[in-house]
Amino acid sequence: MASEGRSQIWDAVADLAAESRREQEAFDPETGDARACIETGVAPIVRLYVHACREGVELSPVELSLLEGVLNDWLRSYADVTGRPSFDGSVFSLHEVAMEFVDAGDVATAVDRLFETDERV
Repeated sequence: MASEGRSQIWDAVADLAAESRREQEAFDPETGDARACIETGVAPIVRLYVHACREGVELSPVELSLLEGVLNDWLRSYADVTGRPSFDGSVFSLHEVAMEFVDAGDVATAVDRLFETDERV
């Protein structure tokens, strides 16, 4: 159970969020590609979340916020690279993306499905 804003995998969450944030800020949608958004950005976040869930680790609201913030930044970059409409302030929850990943079997397909069915984007 998460306490005081930290689960037992706090270090892994904080490290991934920080590294992903640095990579996302350096990513240029004008020259980058969609695959990089998925492989470098979205996939590691989703995989950590799925692993935590399977291990029974409850991420704190702080941890979820860190991961969801950078996840949605990567999804915005993906939208820009693929020519999809911008989010206009809407976000995907980490749980929502992870559930689609579990159903689809891979992160790229999951993200495409979310963009195809979500009316917010």
